[in-house]
Amino acid sequence: MTKAFHLHPFTDGDMLTVECDHLLLDGADLTALAEEHGTPLFVYSERRIRENARGLLNAFKAHHEHAHVCYASKACANLTVLGIINEEGLDLEVNSDGELQKAREAGFPADRMVMNGVSKSRSEIAAALSGAPSAEGKEAEAAAMSSQQQVNKNALPIRAYLDQTVVPLLLQGLSA
Repeated sequence: MTKAFHLHPFTDGDMLTVECDHLLLDGADLTALAEEHGTPLFVYSERRIRENARGLLNAFKAHHEHAHVCYASKACANLTVLGIINEEGLDLEVNSDGELQKAREAGFPADRMVMNGVSKSRSEIAAALSGAPSAEGKEAEAAAMSSQQQVNKNALPIRAYLDQTVVPLLLQGLSA
């Protein structure tokens, strides 16, 4: 079987290194961290997250200055990670009330969040429109009805993030 690419994590810059038979991530000894905190243990490189977010945003903005890149919060909804994504200027795609709440806790303003997905309950829609977490029962129905009346009164703008000049490149299978 032919491999399309080879991964070489230990030669990927200086992010992953080995010293005294210990794997280090950005200088942090992963063995020592596992011994201190137990396993399983999830360790992220803030530098790599920032570099990736910044690089992706800059790549799109190089082709269209008003480009938006949305990070899918379902990929990793850790508040620290979401805060870094926010600081680097990416927008955030949320799919549930829980993701919406974490996005707000991480400091994302409403105009940099997109609620996505099908089958949203009235309470989820109301929460997204009001800035409050969704409620249950009669309170949720009342909030949803109130929000729907507000939507009917003040039409919401529709935001499209994809510039049509990018689409032909994507359809041709070209990559950056």
